[in-house]
Amino acid sequence: MPQDLGAWMKNSEFDERYPAIFQPGGDEHVRTAVPPAPASMKPRESAVAVPTRRNPVLEPASLDPKSFSENQPTAPDSDTSADEATMVASVAADSAPCPAWRWLIPGGFALLLLVAGVFCLGAQYWVPASLEIDPSKFHGLNVQPWGLFVYQAAPFLLGGGAGILGGMLFLASRRWAARETVLRTAFGLFALAVGVAGWVTNFALVFFPEASYMRTADYNAAPQPAPLAYVLMSCGIWLLCLALLMLAVLFVVPRRWRHVWPDAGDGTNQNVPTDRGPSAGRGLVFGVAATIASVFALFAPYMFPMSTGVQTVQTADGGTYSQQAWAALAQGLLVPLMLAGMIVLSWACITLAVTPRRVSPQEHTTNAEADAWT
Repeated sequence: MPQDLGAWMKNSEFDERYPAIFQPGGDEHVRTAVPPAPASMKPRESAVAVPTRRNPVLEPASLDPKSFSENQPTAPDSDTSADEATMVASVAADSAPCPAWRWLIPGGFALLLLVAGVFCLGAQYWVPASLEIDPSKFHGLNVQPWGLFVYQAAPFLLGGGAGILGGMLFLASRRWAARETVLRTAFGLFALAVGVAGWVTNFALVFFPEASYMRTADYNAAPQPAPLAYVLMSCGIWLLCLALLMLAVLFVVPRRWRHVWPDAGDGTNQNVPTDRGPSAGRGLVFGVAATIASVFALFAPYMFPMSTGVQTVQTADGGTYSQQAWAALAQGLLVPLMLAGMIVLSWACITLAVTPRRVSPQEHTTNAEADAWT
């Protein structure tokens, strides 16, 4: 009987007084009552998966398998979270070597700056025309030849070129895990070489007494080149500042990669990236030490008054030259020590103020329970 009743309800006529949903076989009436969509309209496919854009940088297949196995950590296990897998992939892509031509651009520009700086230092000695001037081209005014003052740009050109080369060495050590030790050592040696160059040029009057003689000026004759020692002294302070800042970076920023020897005993090691960033504590130590050294250099003549006299030095050609003792010369180190110390100390203080404190898991659980009760 129920089957005959259902068949009778389906075969009964459609009653216009009620909506289609209340008619016998309502679902079928609703489906047949809806007009078909035009041919120009496409049905909306909600279940179709949208194709995702693949990022070649994060694809392990885009990297060199050999370099990936040697320099990068192994792939995460199956129980590793998605965030950790993404972090490992991003670190691997970040540590991949850049094309060689990208390193040639800053390297060539750095060499260009160094050559320009050396030319500015020796222009008045190598180019005689740099000491000649024609007053008729300047409305009859006797202006200073360009060779006598162009050396003032040399410290900044030399500092810029040396800074680019040092930065390339340091950043390369952060990208090549297998060569981090070698590149960091090269960066430290380069910083020491810049510091030695700054030390020698800053005290050029002591190291090159023969090149510090002042010639008698003859206003009727052509201008004479300035003594070489005085020209070199213009670079000493800034090269020392650059060397101290590079040494500060080497001291404050720890190694990025940690060498791990597996328990397999096959002699292979892995370079695992660490999450250690620049240390504000080390920055405080370096800044305080440099500041104390600058104060010592400033008050050296007062702490050692017997070492502030004038010494007479005899040169190789039989001449005599007078120079100050070391306590008075020590004040020449005030500017580079104070400048580097204040820069690093200020950075360390700001970093300590804005860096959030690390919370242990136990303390985090305790704080969460306390917040739940409040």
